Amino acid sequence: MARQIIKELHGDKEAEDAENNFEKTVQNREVPQEIKTFKARQGMTISQVLVETESVLSKSEAKRLIDQGGVSIDGKTVEDLDEMAKSGTIKIGKHRFIKIETSD
Repeated sequence: MARQIIKELHGDKEAEDAENNFEKTVQNREVPQEIKTFKARQGMTISQVLVETESVLSKSEAKRLIDQGGVSIDGKTVEDLDEMAKSGTIKIGKHRFIKIETSD
């Protein structure tokens, strides 16, 4: 049904692209091709990155997510609120992603 709605509003190509993106990211849990990139400053923590990218509303929410195991970098679960940001892909919850670039 969603494909048909997108097809009518935007065309066949966009409907097919949306369906493929849904299958990859939601059904197969892959990282989407187009994700937000954030250039982290030296000395930034993961919690600061989450707040500055507006992935969470506050440091308290970042702490809660990290404590519950809901944040990972390149597949490795973040366990420390004050872990330093490093280059990689952060996954927040099930469907939010941010690519982090640092000037190592």
